Amino acid sequence: MSKKKNLRHVLRSAVMNSFRENMDKKDLKRKGEAEGKIFSHGSKYALLDRINDFCKTLPAGMKLEDIEKSHVLAYLDYKAKTCTQKTVDEYRSELKRIGLCAGVDLSCGYVVANKKESEHRGAQAVISKEDFSQILEYCKEHPSGSATAILLEAEIGVRVSDAVYGIHLTPSELHIRAKNGKWMTRPITPEIRRIIDSEAFKTRLVGDKWYGPKDGSVNKYLRRLQEKLGLEYHSFHDIRRRIAQDKYDELRNSGLSRTETLSKVSIWLNHGPNREKMLLKSYIANAW
Repeated sequence: MSKKKNLRHVLRSAVMNSFRENMDKKDLKRKGEAEGKIFSHGSKYALLDRINDFCKTLPAGMKLEDIEKSHVLAYLDYKAKTCTQKTVDEYRSELKRIGLCAGVDLSCGYVVANKKESEHRGAQAVISKEDFSQILEYCKEHPSGSATAILLEAEIGVRVSDAVYGIHLTPSELHIRAKNGKWMTRPITPEIRRIIDSEAFKTRLVGDKWYGPKDGSVNKYLRRLQEKLGLEYHSFHDIRRRIAQDKYDELRNSGLSRTETLSKVSIWLNHGPNREKMLLKSYIANAW
């Protein structure tokens, strides 16, 4: 085993040792003992993913005590070339938390991202049915954690970050806690049953909860997949727009009015009722 792999193992072990089921976050914060603790499976997986990526950029043979702020800064500067500011800030925060777990300082100053948020975000950014169909076919034939997240998204239409919090399985429904704290339910259809019975799904199943890969990992997988298939790039959220448009078309074809359909789709997306203006701007490109 190489020294570089040993460093990765040390950092991963530090994160794993900082996590324990059912720790009382509020009590530990009150006692001033929450620093360096990991309180959710989602956070744990996110930090493990960040360690894997970070260690790829470090010099061979490096030990834990050899890591300096310059290494962290170099990693974030590299990420800043292709990631948005929000993503770079998230990576910076994750590295700091990893350092707290491992007893080293992995913090650094603010890093400015070169990539700007797309000016074409909104309903028109929806991925085409044809492209999405090719992506789904590939994901079925090449199972993985990210592929499973995309297959599941085709059925449930949630934000990519929602799966990180854990999807609860019951005999007949999926219960999904969104980042805004609200809960969504989705009936377990035959297609969802096929997904949750797959080995790729089961590898991320802890008890009755499934933890999806970190949103950055899924979007990275999606970008590489679209490059491989020769498709125009679309984000995971553009897939959510596809699902929203398909849901809209389904409800309209069932006989509902335009207003009724927009309200129902908004509630299904976990935005609540009376959000017609937002829905037309961000999700529904063809409100017939």
